[in-house]
Amino acid sequence: MEKGRIAKDLLYGQLEHGSLFRGRPHLRFRDSCKRDLQSVFIDINSWEDFASERSTWRLVVKSGVQRAKKDRRVKRASSQQKRKASISPPVSLYICDTCTKDCHSRIGLCSHRRSCSSI
Repeated sequence: MEKGRIAKDLLYGQLEHGSLFRGRPHLRFRDSCKRDLQSVFIDINSWEDFASERSTWRLVVKSGVQRAKKDRRVKRASSQQKRKASISPPVSLYICDTCTKDCHSRIGLCSHRRSCSSI
């Protein structure tokens, strides 16, 4: 990119005067661009070479986004599978002795026993 372009000025700009806020600094435009480039697997040191040619840049971005989507889908599926596999059936203390029906509460078991014993 040649000098004087707004995008380049924003990416490489520095604070001229004044002071920064206390605490965690606000996310700069440059930092959010770096994060986005890294999320789509584009090297942050050589992205300008790709951006100089529009067709190459579009191809790199498109393939990076597709790869990121695929990785996100795989990660989501594996975490869902892990979450579903770890669920064990709840152990109930209120099981009928006669018919082995699982009653979810003590009062439910008492009322079930009345009808179950008459069968």
